[in-house]
Amino acid sequence: MVNFQQAILIVDDEFLNRFLLRKFLADLDFPLAEVENGEDAIDWIKNSDYTQVIILLDLNMPVMDGFEVINYLQTNSSEFADKQIEIIIVSASEFSDFSKKMPDAKIVDFLRKPCTKVAIHNSINKALENFK
Repeated sequence: MVNFQQAILIVDDEFLNRFLLRKFLADLDFPLAEVENGEDAIDWIKNSDYTQVIILLDLNMPVMDGFEVINYLQTNSSEFADKQIEIIIVSASEFSDFSKKMPDAKIVDFLRKPCTKVAIHNSINKALENFK
């Protein structure tokens, strides 16, 4: 059953990566949005009516990268007090590099590119559990 307050936001600067994620998510009954950088992601979240957002976040992007997005969301949490945001990292980077740089980051999962449809669905299910 669809919750009309929930959406998935794909944040990746590469068209092919966004395309593949959209394909993986096509059979899920969720509104999907996509942006090419972190700055656009923050703007989308702020201006969205969705109160529960799952972000599929790339780390390496121009303008504002995934590290900066996580930092912004955590540093400015009062701006998003009316929203629940769950982050799934989808990156070519190593988890160990991420965890050294952001040991206190609150994420649902870290998926290494290329990832599978099953891995994406499993991570989304974990994120959905956090909304309950």
